[in-house]
Amino acid sequence: MNLRKIIAALVVVILTACASKPVHPPTKPVVTKIAILPVRELAEATLENKNGVQILAPIASVGFAVDSHKKQQLFSEKVVAQNTSMGKDLTDYLVHALEGAGYQVVLLDNVNRPVEDPEDIELAKIDTDAEAILQVYFDNVGLFSSSFSTDYLPRVDIRATLYSPQRKDELYDETLNYGVDASAGEPTSIVANPKFAYPSFDNVMMRVPEITAVFATGTQAIGERLVEQIKAVLK
Repeated sequence: MNLRKIIAALVVVILTACASKPVHPPTKPVVTKIAILPVRELAEATLENKNGVQILAPIASVGFAVDSHKKQQLFSEKVVAQNTSMGKDLTDYLVHALEGAGYQVVLLDNVNRPVEDPEDIELAKIDTDAEAILQVYFDNVGLFSSSFSTDYLPRVDIRATLYSPQRKDELYDETLNYGVDASAGEPTSIVANPKFAYPSFDNVMMRVPEITAVFATGTQAIGERLVEQIKAVLK
């Protein structure tokens, strides 16, 4: 047997051995203590209207965009002025629910946040003796009107990451959706009650207190779903 055939035979043997070797998933870290970054309060509420944009002429579409931006600002200012405590309420719920599940929970109140993007935090650099770090923040909260509907529908999108300092990797990293971005049957989605539909901007502005309550309802529902999924990940 020449050298080329010998090498080829060795390659086959090595590949066969590698293929037959069972692949074991990484061992889950034992988590008894979770450090939570407090959820920041809502800084902005979005108002997005896609209805009719496609049929507008270029000049008209510019005017539509300017008008939409003004409405977005008015809506956001009015929602934020409601002094909602959705961030604190979600933080409190996560603390109590995870403690109720048997975990020791600490709040990371002293973590420096970048001014440009307060959620751009390097979790790996956080000094903690907790086996897991939980970061949760509002990704998008507001109302959305699609191209095929005149109604404004609620959306609450929340990003959650559970980081393992031991593994230097995420144990959980998902965006959870309530309302317009939710897909029925998806584990990270919660469909809103269809009665929460607002037919015009004027109607929206008249019902801001109700809408902020819907946002709070969506946030609470996402918090409950998030705790369920964290418990399942750490089981």
